[in-house]
Amino acid sequence: MRFLIASSFVPQRHSGAAGSLFAIGDAHRRRGHQVDWLWMPPEGGSRMWNELVRIPGLQANDIGAFLRRHNDVDAVFISQPYAYQAFERLKPKHPDVLFINRTHGWEPRSAESQHRYGWDSALGAGRRLLRDVSRWHRSKVCRRAVLAADGVVAACRQDADWIRARYELPEWRVACIPYGIAADKFPRAPRREATSGPLRLIYAGQYQERKGSKLLESVLPPLAAEFPDAQLSFVVLPEQVPLVEQAYGASWGRRLRICSWMPQRDLFDEFSAHDVLLFPSYFEGFGKVAIEAMAMGCVPVGFDEAAMSDLTSEGVLTCPHGDAEAFAALLRDLLGGQVAWQRSANRAMEIARGRTWDTVAAEEETFLRSLSERRGEVAAR
Repeated sequence: MRFLIASSFVPQRHSGAAGSLFAIGDAHRRRGHQVDWLWMPPEGGSRMWNELVRIPGLQANDIGAFLRRHNDVDAVFISQPYAYQAFERLKPKHPDVLFINRTHGWEPRSAESQHRYGWDSALGAGRRLLRDVSRWHRSKVCRRAVLAADGVVAACRQDADWIRARYELPEWRVACIPYGIAADKFPRAPRREATSGPLRLIYAGQYQERKGSKLLESVLPPLAAEFPDAQLSFVVLPEQVPLVEQAYGASWGRRLRICSWMPQRDLFDEFSAHDVLLFPSYFEGFGKVAIEAMAMGCVPVGFDEAAMSDLTSEGVLTCPHGDAEAFAALLRDLLGGQVAWQRSANRAMEIARGRTWDTVAAEEETFLRSLSERRGEVAAR
């Protein structure tokens, strides 16, 4: 088969969403398929200009030109809600091609979470108004893209279920295909032995409200006094280092370690040297950091959201979504030795290392074949 993967992302292999598209495409190639990519050029203009002008043009014009040059394309995956322009304009011209909308995190569901838990409380009145207008516009765009696509691929069950329910789509048109890992690029799995020593906690990612920064600021300082031997580390963007130091320096003292962004291989070593990943994110399209930490025997602890919900409770420790008190209690039980951490750590490694990008590619192939069969049945009626 031949696939075209198009997106509004700059082609950076080590970034989040773009890196996932590279990994999935590479896996399809290993399985014998031909894969091409269309990316946003690095010299693109402002984000607003890109979204209003360049992105729709990319999808409708550049993809159309590609399909005219290549008449053997089986499926086009577009990672952008503005894909509706490409779907509506190109589907009638290329009836044998499957047009798939891939979401890395469904924005209307994110807006619901934001409204429910208030994790953008720091925005001023003017920015909130702009946000609300943008949400309204995005909700219309997302609906149009989903209804025009042949199928939708979501990286987590919660996004897939939300999309089916909100737009009244049959189950077969929406697939949940969680992300995987590049098993060959991971260091050898460490063996997690039982230990009586203090647990080592780590947070890795952007330090922002959506990721639970305010929650951590309320939960972690009291735990520092309750468990004087516990250790706490952060891996955050360089500009966020002072924020973390201000929030936790006084309570954790010398037991606090803060690192700036680092290469992926170094981050894997950090996970191997820690026991618990702090991951109280309110919304994720998947949350690759969770499965990457699991692969190194570092147990993610957080809300029942996205990857934390899909990767089974045997390898992650979760509490009800948005329940700050339950999250604090879970950490307290861990630090106090009431939770069998080692069992979860070894199970986490087994689960994560068993889900590779090749597995993801195989599941996508199965979904495409099913869509093709269903479309044929509908056409025959």
